[in-house]
Amino acid sequence: MFRQCKAVLFDAVGTLIYPQPSVAQAYFLAGRQFGSKLTVDSIEDRFRNALCKQDQADQLKYEGTGSRKSELAVDQTLPDPVTKEHTIRLERHPTSQVREQDRWRTIIREVFDDVQQPEGDLFSYLWTHFSDSRNWSLYDDVQVTWQHLAASELRLGIASNFDNRLLTICQNLTPLDQTRDVFCSSEVGFPKPSPHFFQEVAARMQLHPSEILMVGDDRENDLTGALTAGWQGLHLKRDTIGTETNTITSLEDLLVLLAPD
Repeated sequence: MFRQCKAVLFDAVGTLIYPQPSVAQAYFLAGRQFGSKLTVDSIEDRFRNALCKQDQADQLKYEGTGSRKSELAVDQTLPDPVTKEHTIRLERHPTSQVREQDRWRTIIREVFDDVQQPEGDLFSYLWTHFSDSRNWSLYDDVQVTWQHLAASELRLGIASNFDNRLLTICQNLTPLDQTRDVFCSSEVGFPKPSPHFFQEVAARMQLHPSEILMVGDDRENDLTGALTAGWQGLHLKRDTIGTETNTITSLEDLLVLLAPD
Protein backbone atom coordinates (compact mmCIF):
# COMPACT_ATOMS: atom_id res chain seq x y z
CA MET A 1 0.00 0.00 0.00
CA PHE A 2 2.84 2.40 0.84
CA ARG A 3 5.55 1.04 -1.45
CA GLN A 4 6.10 4.43 -3.11
CA CYS A 5 6.45 6.18 0.23
CA LYS A 6 9.74 8.06 0.61
CA ALA A 7 8.74 10.47 3.36
CA VAL A 8 6.37 10.44 6.34
CA LEU A 9 5.09 13.76 7.63
CA PHE A 10 3.28 13.93 10.95
CA ASP A 11 0.84 16.49 12.24
CA ALA A 12 2.10 18.03 15.50
CA VAL A 13 -0.54 18.82 18.13
CA GLY A 14 -2.77 15.82 18.81
CA THR A 15 -0.49 13.50 16.85
CA LEU A 16 3.05 13.89 18.17
CA ILE A 17 2.65 16.31 21.07
CA TYR A 18 0.04 17.57 23.50
CA PRO A 19 0.03 20.54 25.91
CA GLN A 20 0.87 19.78 29.53
CA PRO A 21 -0.97 21.22 31.40
CA SER A 22 -3.98 21.20 29.09
CA VAL A 23 -5.03 24.32 27.21
CA ALA A 24 -8.00 24.92 29.52
CA GLN A 25 -5.88 24.48 32.64
CA ALA A 26 -3.11 26.73 31.30
CA TYR A 27 -5.66 29.39 30.38
CA PHE A 28 -7.27 29.09 33.82
CA LEU A 29 -3.98 29.55 35.67
CA ALA A 30 -2.98 32.46 33.45
CA GLY A 31 -6.40 34.08 33.70
CA ARG A 32 -6.30 33.97 37.49
CA GLN A 33 -3.11 36.04 37.43
CA PHE A 34 -4.91 38.74 35.43
CA GLY A 35 -8.09 38.79 37.51
CA SER A 36 -10.32 36.31 35.66
CA LYS A 37 -12.93 34.42 37.68
CA LEU A 38 -13.79 31.91 34.96
CA THR A 39 -13.77 28.20 35.78
CA VAL A 40 -11.79 25.60 33.86
CA ASP A 41 -14.99 24.17 32.36
CA SER A 42 -16.20 27.58 31.26
CA ILE A 43 -12.82 28.35 29.69
CA GLU A 44 -12.82 25.03 27.87
CA ASP A 45 -16.24 25.75 26.33
CA ARG A 46 -15.34 29.31 25.42
CA PHE A 47 -12.03 28.24 23.90
CA ARG A 48 -13.68 25.56 21.77
CA ASN A 49 -16.25 28.03 20.44
CA ALA A 50 -13.68 30.75 19.78
CA LEU A 51 -11.39 28.33 17.97
CA CYS A 52 -14.30 27.06 15.86
CA LYS A 53 -15.15 30.64 14.84
CA GLN A 54 -11.58 31.22 13.73
CA ASP A 55 -11.57 27.98 11.73
CA GLN A 56 -14.77 29.13 10.01
CA ALA A 57 -13.18 32.50 9.29
CA ASP A 58 -10.34 30.71 7.47
CA GLN A 59 -12.76 28.95 5.13
CA LEU A 60 -13.38 30.46 1.72
CA LYS A 61 -16.98 30.81 0.60
CA TYR A 62 -18.06 29.76 -2.87
CA GLU A 63 -21.54 30.02 -4.32
CA GLY A 64 -22.99 26.67 -5.22
CA THR A 65 -20.66 24.58 -3.07
CA GLY A 66 -22.94 24.38 -0.06
CA SER A 67 -21.57 23.97 3.43
CA ARG A 68 -17.85 24.42 3.89
CA LYS A 69 -17.82 21.46 6.25
CA SER A 70 -16.75 18.94 3.67
CA GLU A 71 -18.66 15.70 3.50
CA LEU A 72 -15.28 14.14 2.78
CA ALA A 73 -14.42 14.62 6.42
CA VAL A 74 -16.44 11.52 7.26
CA ASP A 75 -16.00 9.59 4.02
CA GLN A 76 -13.95 6.43 4.14
CA THR A 77 -12.46 6.96 0.69
CA LEU A 78 -12.13 9.73 -1.86
CA PRO A 79 -13.57 9.58 -5.38
CA ASP A 80 -11.16 8.81 -8.17
CA PRO A 81 -10.47 11.15 -9.79
CA VAL A 82 -10.87 13.93 -7.23
CA THR A 83 -13.12 16.60 -8.70
CA LYS A 84 -12.63 20.35 -8.76
CA GLU A 85 -15.53 20.73 -6.32
CA HIS A 86 -13.81 18.51 -3.76
CA THR A 87 -10.67 20.61 -4.03
CA ILE A 88 -12.58 23.90 -3.72
CA ARG A 89 -14.23 22.75 -0.50
CA LEU A 90 -10.82 22.43 1.12
CA GLU A 91 -9.54 25.88 0.11
CA ARG A 92 -8.57 28.22 2.95
CA HIS A 93 -7.54 31.84 3.20
CA PRO A 94 -3.77 32.49 3.17
CA THR A 95 -2.11 32.77 6.56
CA SER A 96 1.10 34.19 8.03
CA GLN A 97 2.81 34.69 11.37
CA VAL A 98 0.96 38.00 11.76
CA ARG A 99 -2.36 36.33 10.95
CA GLU A 100 -1.71 33.60 13.50
CA GLN A 101 -0.88 36.09 16.23
CA ASP A 102 -4.05 38.06 15.41
CA ARG A 103 -6.04 34.83 15.47
CA TRP A 104 -4.84 33.96 18.96
CA ARG A 105 -5.39 37.49 20.21
CA THR A 106 -9.01 37.23 19.07
CA ILE A 107 -9.44 33.81 20.71
CA ILE A 108 -8.03 35.04 24.03
CA ARG A 109 -10.19 38.17 23.90
CA GLU A 110 -13.33 36.06 23.35
CA VAL A 111 -12.43 33.62 26.12
CA PHE A 112 -11.56 36.22 28.76
CA ASP A 113 -14.34 38.78 28.61
CA ASP A 114 -13.86 39.42 32.33
CA VAL A 115 -10.26 40.68 31.89
CA GLN A 116 -9.46 44.21 30.76
CA GLN A 117 -7.58 44.18 27.44
CA PRO A 118 -6.78 40.45 27.47
CA GLU A 119 -5.23 40.80 24.03
CA GLY A 120 -2.37 42.69 25.71
CA ASP A 121 -0.37 41.25 28.60
CA LEU A 122 -2.49 38.12 28.98
CA PHE A 123 -2.02 37.29 25.31
CA SER A 124 1.75 37.80 25.61
CA TYR A 125 1.87 35.56 28.67
CA LEU A 126 0.01 32.71 26.97
CA TRP A 127 1.88 33.13 23.68
CA THR A 128 5.14 32.66 25.58
CA HIS A 129 3.75 29.78 27.62
CA PHE A 130 2.91 27.74 24.53
CA SER A 131 6.28 28.61 22.98
CA ASP A 132 8.07 26.71 25.75
CA SER A 133 8.81 23.04 24.99
CA ARG A 134 8.58 22.33 28.74
CA ASN A 135 4.83 22.82 28.42
CA TRP A 136 4.51 20.14 25.74
CA SER A 137 4.76 16.36 26.04
CA LEU A 138 5.21 13.54 23.55
CA TYR A 139 2.59 10.82 23.21
CA ASP A 140 3.79 7.43 24.41
CA ASP A 141 3.93 5.93 20.91
CA VAL A 142 6.11 8.67 19.40
CA GLN A 143 9.58 7.78 20.64
CA VAL A 144 9.73 4.14 19.53
CA THR A 145 7.97 4.81 16.24
CA TRP A 146 10.22 7.71 15.30
CA GLN A 147 13.38 5.81 16.21
CA HIS A 148 12.46 2.77 14.13
CA LEU A 149 11.36 4.77 11.11
CA ALA A 150 14.41 7.01 11.34
CA ALA A 151 16.60 3.91 11.10
CA SER A 152 15.07 3.17 7.70
CA GLU A 153 15.54 5.19 4.53
CA LEU A 154 12.34 7.10 5.13
CA ARG A 155 12.51 10.86 5.48
CA LEU A 156 10.61 12.04 8.57
CA GLY A 157 9.11 15.47 9.10
CA ILE A 158 6.28 17.51 10.56
CA ALA A 159 3.48 19.36 8.76
CA SER A 160 1.30 21.39 11.10
CA ASN A 161 -1.24 24.18 11.34
CA PHE A 162 1.02 25.86 13.89
CA ASP A 163 3.08 29.03 13.74
CA ASN A 164 6.85 29.29 13.91
CA ARG A 165 6.91 28.63 17.65
CA LEU A 166 6.77 24.97 16.65
CA LEU A 167 10.33 25.17 15.35
CA THR A 168 11.69 25.99 18.81
CA ILE A 169 9.45 23.42 20.47
CA CYS A 170 10.70 20.65 18.17
CA GLN A 171 14.33 21.69 18.60
CA ASN A 172 13.99 20.98 22.32
CA LEU A 173 12.02 17.73 22.16
CA THR A 174 13.83 14.48 21.38
CA PRO A 175 13.41 12.81 18.87
CA LEU A 176 11.65 15.63 17.00
CA ASP A 177 14.90 17.58 17.05
CA GLN A 178 16.28 15.09 14.52
CA THR A 179 14.32 16.51 11.59
CA ARG A 180 14.86 19.64 9.55
CA ASP A 181 11.57 19.16 7.71
CA VAL A 182 9.21 21.15 9.93
CA PHE A 183 6.48 22.87 7.93
CA CYS A 184 4.25 25.39 9.72
CA SER A 185 1.18 26.79 8.02
CA SER A 186 2.18 30.33 9.02
CA GLU A 187 5.42 29.91 7.10
CA VAL A 188 4.05 27.84 4.21
CA GLY A 189 1.39 30.49 3.64
CA PHE A 190 -1.74 28.31 3.79
CA PRO A 191 -3.23 26.04 6.46
CA LYS A 192 -4.24 22.42 5.99
CA PRO A 193 -6.42 21.13 4.38
CA SER A 194 -5.80 23.67 1.63
CA PRO A 195 -4.31 22.00 -1.46
CA HIS A 196 -1.83 24.90 -1.58
CA PHE A 197 -0.31 23.72 1.70
CA PHE A 198 0.37 20.21 0.41
CA GLN A 199 1.56 21.42 -2.98
CA GLU A 200 4.06 23.81 -1.42
CA VAL A 201 5.42 21.23 1.01
CA ALA A 202 5.87 18.62 -1.74
CA ALA A 203 7.68 21.20 -3.88
CA ARG A 204 10.04 22.14 -1.05
CA MET A 205 10.81 18.48 -0.36
CA GLN A 206 11.34 17.90 -4.09
CA LEU A 207 9.16 14.81 -3.95
CA HIS A 208 6.20 13.68 -6.01
CA PRO A 209 2.98 13.97 -3.96
CA SER A 210 2.41 10.20 -4.14
CA GLU A 211 5.77 9.65 -2.41
CA ILE A 212 4.65 11.41 0.79
CA LEU A 213 2.54 9.90 3.57
CA MET A 214 0.67 12.28 5.87
CA VAL A 215 -0.29 11.03 9.35
CA GLY A 216 -2.51 13.07 11.65
CA ASP A 217 -5.40 13.08 14.10
CA ASP A 218 -7.67 15.43 12.12
CA ARG A 219 -9.55 13.55 9.43
CA GLU A 220 -10.24 16.54 7.19
CA ASN A 221 -6.98 18.43 7.65
CA ASP A 222 -4.62 15.47 7.58
CA LEU A 223 -6.34 12.69 5.65
CA THR A 224 -8.80 14.32 3.27
CA GLY A 225 -6.45 17.21 2.54
CA ALA A 226 -3.55 14.87 1.83
CA LEU A 227 -5.49 12.46 -0.36
CA THR A 228 -7.04 15.30 -2.34
CA ALA A 229 -3.55 16.68 -3.02
CA GLY A 230 -2.36 13.31 -4.29
CA TRP A 231 -0.48 12.35 -1.14
CA GLN A 232 -0.95 9.14 0.77
CA GLY A 233 -2.68 9.55 4.12
CA LEU A 234 -3.57 7.92 7.42
CA HIS A 235 -5.96 9.15 10.09
CA LEU A 236 -4.76 8.55 13.66
CA LYS A 237 -7.54 7.68 16.14
CA ARG A 238 -6.04 6.63 19.45
CA ASP A 239 -8.05 4.68 22.01
CA THR A 240 -10.52 3.29 19.47
CA ILE A 241 -11.68 -0.25 18.85
CA GLY A 242 -11.93 -1.66 15.35
CA THR A 243 -10.47 -0.40 12.12
CA GLU A 244 -11.57 1.94 9.37
CA THR A 245 -10.10 2.55 5.95
CA ASN A 246 -7.00 4.75 6.09
CA THR A 247 -7.10 4.71 9.90
CA ILE A 248 -4.61 3.63 12.55
CA THR A 249 -5.05 3.51 16.32
CA SER A 250 -1.40 4.01 17.26
CA LEU A 251 1.67 5.44 15.59
CA GLU A 252 3.30 2.07 16.22
CA ASP A 253 0.98 0.65 13.55
CA LEU A 254 3.27 2.38 11.06
CA LEU A 255 6.05 -0.04 11.91
CA VAL A 256 4.02 -2.81 10.32
CA LEU A 257 2.52 -0.80 7.48
CA LEU A 258 5.86 0.62 6.44
CA ALA A 259 7.96 -2.46 7.06
CA PRO A 260 10.00 -3.56 4.03
CA ASP A 261 8.65 -6.59 2.19
